[in-house]
Amino acid sequence: MNDKISVMITTYKRGIDRLSRCVSSVAAQSYEDIELLLVDDNPEGLKLSPQTIQELTRIYGSDLKYLTYEDNRGACFARNYGASRSTGSYLAFLDDDDEWDPAKLEEQINAIKDPDIVMVTCDSELIEEDASGQITNRSISRYTDKTLITLPDMFIEDNSVGGASFPLIKRDAFEQVKGFNEDLKACQDWDLWIRLLKIGNAARIPKPLVKYYWHPGDNISTNWDRKRSGTEYMIQTYSGLASDKRKWISRQYSHLADLAFCLSDNREGFKYSRKALFQKTDRDTVGNLVRNTKIVIAKKIRNLFRKPDR
Repeated sequence: MNDKISVMITTYKRGIDRLSRCVSSVAAQSYEDIELLLVDDNPEGLKLSPQTIQELTRIYGSDLKYLTYEDNRGACFARNYGASRSTGSYLAFLDDDDEWDPAKLEEQINAIKDPDIVMVTCDSELIEEDASGQITNRSISRYTDKTLITLPDMFIEDNSVGGASFPLIKRDAFEQVKGFNEDLKACQDWDLWIRLLKIGNAARIPKPLVKYYWHPGDNISTNWDRKRSGTEYMIQTYSGLASDKRKWISRQYSHLADLAFCLSDNREGFKYSRKALFQKTDRDTVGNLVRNTKIVIAKKIRNLFRKPDR
């Protein structure tokens, strides 16, 4: 068994500035036994140009492996495709607009040798960017306070592992659970973490080793159907694993209600609020409904007194 780490960057319609930043963070890793695979998921006609590939090769070096295929197949297909063509004993995935701390992989591989550990995650620095690329806010984001994450934790704090850019994963465990579910359009990482935690545990390094970029408003309206179908899938597939099944389901419906209200889809918001209350009528669920109702009423009152356009 070698100690090589295979890093898969999947890219889709990403500009050279952010993609260069992402690749540079892999090139800057203190751990040296790495192979980098850049998987181009752009459709025909929008594939990365030879000039872009040349620039990324200049940043990383001639060892960069560029992979492509016909059409756009989605992030999960791209990640699995890259993993299937990699040679390392450990796998790490990096979204094309995120970046890593230089010590990330070295710290994680030192923690993953325990036979009971299938992956090692970390905390992140959440960075909000506007459309022009200007940073509007920074904050430290952690999904749990535990340094050992087990399967039950995924139903107490939901996704305790984080996003796809966070963990280092043992290849044999990834292959055992058959990688990312390519049929899912949302919640793909959460789904994979649960399947991995069925066969082992996760360690967490309590340091922000990932810079996770968030672009408010990016595709939020088109993501509603994906988020809803993904959450419904998670409920149908995994609710039986939760120690308090009704409470966990209620929380997922409350999340969907929040998103619907955020999109001003009040009908869907109240629909999922009712579903949440049906599962568990507690202070959090009722409080969430009251808060959203107040926001809806306030918006309607403002609209009543808004001056008509001339």
